[in-house]
Amino acid sequence: MAEIRRFKLMRFLTSNVELLAYQITEHTGKAGEHYITRTRKEWAWMFKSAVLGGVLVAVIATIKMVAAKLHLPPGPEALTYGLIYGVGFVVLHTMGATLATKQPAMTASKLAASLDEAKTSHSAMDNLAEMIVRTVRSQMAALLGNFIFAFPAAILLSLPFFYFGIPIMGPEKAKLALDSLHGLRSLSFFYAALAGVCLFISGLLAGFADNWFVFNHVGSRLGQSNVLRRFVGSQNLERAVQTIDHNLGFWVGNMSLGLMLGSMAALGTITGLPLDVRHITFSSAQFGAALMDLKFQVPLSLAIGVGVSVFMMGLINLTVSFSLTLFVVVKSRRIRFSQTPLLLKLLLLRLRSRPLEFVFPAKDPAQ
Repeated sequence: MAEIRRFKLMRFLTSNVELLAYQITEHTGKAGEHYITRTRKEWAWMFKSAVLGGVLVAVIATIKMVAAKLHLPPGPEALTYGLIYGVGFVVLHTMGATLATKQPAMTASKLAASLDEAKTSHSAMDNLAEMIVRTVRSQMAALLGNFIFAFPAAILLSLPFFYFGIPIMGPEKAKLALDSLHGLRSLSFFYAALAGVCLFISGLLAGFADNWFVFNHVGSRLGQSNVLRRFVGSQNLERAVQTIDHNLGFWVGNMSLGLMLGSMAALGTITGLPLDVRHITFSSAQFGAALMDLKFQVPLSLAIGVGVSVFMMGLINLTVSFSLTLFVVVKSRRIRFSQTPLLLKLLLLRLRSRPLEFVFPAKDPAQ
């Protein structure tokens, strides 16, 4: 009897967790369509947005490297770095820029919905394969835009420091930075996976915040507050509520991501565990700043190794974040998908016949 009760309790808890996960990822997934490009025009928009994101991340990374000169204790250091990252991410979002690897948490729910439809329809399976291709190339646009432009932007931002004789890192620290970015000389790939976990958690928190705001009718409660109306006026209050409604999830997601990325190294120092994060865009900026401080006098093999490692970090960031989010979404929808072989076959055929479409969209027939 006790075993039966325990089984029912576990099933009840599992059901409620799945429902909560569904609600969270469903709200997050509504933004997912925005991150899946279809046409060349949309791809170009994504790339331009990622270029701006790369430049802004270089600014954030430079501020963080300057803050490192304060040599703060682990606790204050974690808070300082976290706030620099978090506020920077909010500014980045406000300016319409794209941070590579941030989209998977948004797109996974959209893909899972297509996965659900594909269980019963062959045409839906074709649509699912097409959506996966679109998602991959959208991620590639964001990755390339961030990776390529964060690097030179960081070099340009380092020039004034270099000119006045106060390098951001200094030669010794720059050498250590290059070694820490090299995939074969450090745990950078493991740290990239940890960054992917942080991206996944921030996506869930963003969805939770949106869900909490809607479920608890926070917007309507604020809008009906006589005290607030008296202080700020009806029109201003309505605009403020709409702004919060549209941006709360992004604010929570960005601030939580910033705090996690900024505090991970300090947490490793405090606990003695190998904890740190590597994100493709920040690593690209750090790579550029380190080369500048070393006057570009590094072995070519080292530079190539670090460059390849940084791009690999981006792929790991994406894979971990997307896989975890997709797993949660699939579980929350209770999807039992049995057509994986057919889906893989369709994707392989597409890869063999039109491989470039995984990176860049084909010309729109209407154009």
